[in-house]
Amino acid sequence: MLKLPTPSGAELVARAADLARALRGKTAQAGRDGGPHPETLPPKTPHHETPRSETPRSETLRSETLRSETLDAMTLAGVYRLCVPARFGGYAADAGTVAAVAAELAGADGAAAWAAAASWSAAWACAMFPGQAQDDVFCGGDVRMSGTLRPTAMAFETGGGIEINGRWGQIAGAAHSQWQLIAAMRVGADGRPTHVLALARTSDLELVGGWDTPGLRGCGGAGVVADHLFVPAHRVLPLRDALRGSASHAPLVPFASVCAAGAALGLAQAAREAFDERVTYGRLADTDYESRAAAPTTHLRVADATMKIDEAEFHTRRLAGLLDGKAARGEDWSLAERARARAEAGEVCRLGRLAADTLAAAGDETSVRDDEPLHRIARDLGTLSLHSLTHPATGAELYGRTLCGLPPHTLYV
Repeated sequence: MLKLPTPSGAELVARAADLARALRGKTAQAGRDGGPHPETLPPKTPHHETPRSETPRSETLRSETLRSETLDAMTLAGVYRLCVPARFGGYAADAGTVAAVAAELAGADGAAAWAAAASWSAAWACAMFPGQAQDDVFCGGDVRMSGTLRPTAMAFETGGGIEINGRWGQIAGAAHSQWQLIAAMRVGADGRPTHVLALARTSDLELVGGWDTPGLRGCGGAGVVADHLFVPAHRVLPLRDALRGSASHAPLVPFASVCAAGAALGLAQAAREAFDERVTYGRLADTDYESRAAAPTTHLRVADATMKIDEAEFHTRRLAGLLDGKAARGEDWSLAERARARAEAGEVCRLGRLAADTLAAAGDETSVRDDEPLHRIARDLGTLSLHSLTHPATGAELYGRTLCGLPPHTLYV
């Protein structure tokens, strides 16, 4: 098999930037709208707008999956190879590259970035499974994955593997995925339960419901059901192995944290760019100011939001540097470092959400529309910051406990 050179981190980020421009429709319009689903902008004519009820954009607001054209473009850009091991033709990208690519994607489409982050995290976990399982999943190179760590299903040992029955709630990217990382409580012969992860083809599972949230619409979220699902033993891994990681492969939660932090940072930066475009036109309703840019309240808000975005970038870079530094030195992870990773991802989400809300509040009633980019970005960040692994308060509490010498209050660290 012909093996092509692996792109550098800079090349992968440049590809992501090109992809983001395409998703924003930058080839067709001079400016950037900053919205999370720009490929669905309604057509414009000199005399009228397409009615809101008929626009592709409004259809996407109701949609729960990414358009096939978006998925194809992401595949072509190598997004789904980013965290696949090199021996399968993947790029095995470092954390800094992953965070930067996530930020680029989120700047164009928050849902696409979140679906990609879910796939990368599941692929990272898959690389800790036995070689045969990796062969099963990564044989094609470009593989879309999604996953969950919540063991809301039961598994019982059977000949050559386990049988799983149960249901998982909304899993981002499930509707786009080819493989799922699922979690279950396995009951052994001695009757004792063990938390395990398993790899299953999406075609062997049932997808139910959809992504019924105000933000990240289109990320392909869905509920997942396993009904007498057989999973061979080589595709089963104790959760503790994925959480512990190794000197050469970061634990799962810190890696998932850097994926989420990159997406949150990209959304926050997109909010600032969307604000910059809005502030340059139109008056501030019911005031004497010639433009929004002339109002002191605007000055205070944009300064506050920009400093929060700068802080979010600092935490994202520091988190990625922690992962890459430890990998380069071949160091194991301490409990405090793993807790800090979750706390930093939560802090990026908190800062990004505050920044977007601050900028959105600088508008007036004309900006409160379902398809207004700035408000849609704020909704995406609000949804992202409520995820259990990126919830700011939960992450801060976890980190604070470890700093005080107390054990963690969760397995997921």
